[in-house]
Amino acid sequence: MKINSEILQQYINRVSMNKHIPIIDLDFREDGVHTRVKDLAGQAMSEGFLKMDSFEDYTSIGKVFIRNTQLFMDMLKTFADAITIEKIADYIIKLSDITREAYIVTADEQVCDNLMTKEFTYTYDVNIPMERTFFERSIYDRKLLRERKIIINKIGTDLTISVGNKENSDYVVNSMKVDGEGDVRIGFMDPLIPFFEAVGKNFTMSLATDVPALFVEETEFFTVKTLVAPCTIEGD
Repeated sequence: MKINSEILQQYINRVSMNKHIPIIDLDFREDGVHTRVKDLAGQAMSEGFLKMDSFEDYTSIGKVFIRNTQLFMDMLKTFADAITIEKIADYIIKLSDITREAYIVTADEQVCDNLMTKEFTYTYDVNIPMERTFFERSIYDRKLLRERKIIINKIGTDLTISVGNKENSDYVVNSMKVDGEGDVRIGFMDPLIPFFEAVGKNFTMSLATDVPALFVEETEFFTVKTLVAPCTIEGD
């Protein structure tokens, strides 16, 4: 089968959360590639679907388990334009173009203890279309103030993302107007960062109290859903 190398890189980057998840599954089914994995701490999970139409030529070769997403991504970057993927043995895939071939050893499913079998089934009170540029400011504030926690607060049409404690430390808050009903207040720490490092320009953020947040990115080629566990907020 054949696919543009950049499309495959983007998909692998999203579902592995910028290589934060070292082992991922690529299940080549009749309709496209499915992935469902969690990070080693169990604080973040991703579910992806790479459409069959994303490929120039497609074959449903079954399950392939990438054992080192860092190596796999770095290898994909060495190929330009279209890349051919072949499963030549139970635990070997071949990547090639007209001038280059690479043989990658894959993993056995039995050693992949971070695979997920159940679909995401949480119910959410708030669904907000987001732009990466707005969220980016708060990620930078977190680094600037050397704080680990980010608090998202939505009341009516007002959404704020704050870093720090207004009463006794440096504090920054970013705000925007949003559509939709529902109020929620939720905090995040380190597990949010790998998701943000991987996500594209636009995504939807779904929130509810005391359940993992859901972030969904949909493009022409793939859909990736990411769950991130919240943290406790002092005083709540």
